[in-house]
Amino acid sequence: MRLYVLDYGSIDLQVDALLPGEGQGQWMTVGVPGYLIRADDGKVILVDTGIPRTYVDDPVGTAVKDGYDSWMRTSPGEENLPAGQLAKIGLTPGDVTHVVVTHTHFDHAGGLGDIPGAVHVIQRAERELATPVYSGFVWPEGVTWQVVDGDAELAPGVELLATPGHSPGHMSVMVTLPETGKVLLAIDAIYLPAALERDNFKASWNEDFARASGHRGARLAEKEGAWLMFGHDPQQWATVKKVPEFYE
Repeated sequence: MRLYVLDYGSIDLQVDALLPGEGQGQWMTVGVPGYLIRADDGKVILVDTGIPRTYVDDPVGTAVKDGYDSWMRTSPGEENLPAGQLAKIGLTPGDVTHVVVTHTHFDHAGGLGDIPGAVHVIQRAERELATPVYSGFVWPEGVTWQVVDGDAELAPGVELLATPGHSPGHMSVMVTLPETGKVLLAIDAIYLPAALERDNFKASWNEDFARASGHRGARLAEKEGAWLMFGHDPQQWATVKKVPEFYE
């Protein structure tokens, strides 16, 4: 079992976007992570697909169209798309067997449907939305979906955790590695440590659900002795090994 951290680029955004009501007027730069898990049963699992190609081709125009330009700036390169990241470890999108769609915000599902040969794994509450959360996406045709309800095992040592609130069907992932031990990929259930410290889960579809999911993840990580990998923590992002390096 190996876990690779993928670098899908970075976003400059206002602190208020992650911690509403705090840091007005202040900006911060956060990484956009994805993950590749090579499971012992042969599955090659891509967790999230990053920022849409439109933000590579025309970052300013796309942000204006989306109404994001007042609080966010991003300029990922070709190398920050899934194909570019996979190439660093000798893989192509065609090698991916499963895509875990943790949720359908623009910076996590940018390649939605771009790997049609892979099974797309998603929580029912997210898939049953009339459209994905990000208005620039549509539900792709010709994709095989594996819809899950609640927590589920995707492969030995890879557990999907239902953590709704940030979006209706948001999920996190717990990975058990032979040497590193357990790693909880919180995704956006816990943006950064300050969300827990200040109990600030306002940047969500449902604040109460998001708060419950965030604290559930923190408790589970503590109980299991897991390394808690936050969704967009600049300090942690600067220290993690990224492809082609890996954790095992």
